Amino acid sequence: MKSPFVKEYLLPALSLFSICLVCSVLLAFTNGATKEKISERQKDAESKSIASAVRDAAAFSDAFTISVDDNEYIYYEAFSKDESIKAYVFITSSKGYGGEVKVVTGIGSDGLCTGVVPIMLNETPGLGMKAGDESFLKQYLGKAEKVGVKKGNPEGNEISAISGATITSDAVTDAVNTAFKVYNAIKEANTNG
Repeated sequence: MKSPFVKEYLLPALSLFSICLVCSVLLAFTNGATKEKISERQKDAESKSIASAVRDAAAFSDAFTISVDDNEYIYYEAFSKDESIKAYVFITSSKGYGGEVKVVTGIGSDGLCTGVVPIMLNETPGLGMKAGDESFLKQYLGKAEKVGVKKGNPEGNEISAISGATITSDAVTDAVNTAFKVYNAIKEANTNG
């Protein structure tokens, strides 16, 4: 005859442990089996975002890294048909309301923004996620460094904040301004080097 302890506590605990162990093994196997495919899809999405940031580029370089203010940044060179550098494309991030906001920013050789494409937004649906809308992103086109955010009607080098999502608007703008900072570092290195 089994004791009440074994029947009431030990058997259910062992059953739950067994179920958790089997689930963990299955999840680990699934993760291992899909890891390469997920990485491939992320690279494809990033490539499309890079191309969207400088729409009329003929080709793009492989990724470069540069250190600015003790941080490493990834960037690409965008080439025109005559193989001259048309623009630079940067992957930068900032902290938004819902976590990290990561964007791809294109900056032409004239120092003006050619496009902004978010590649990671975990913001509030219906509010902060509007940062991925074309109507918001096109505000950055033609802007120069030190873009500002304004509630209401923007002036000069400012963009209009998303109503109810100023933190997200600031985060995207901070990431864009970081891209301008890295762009200036590259230009300075090219001038001095």
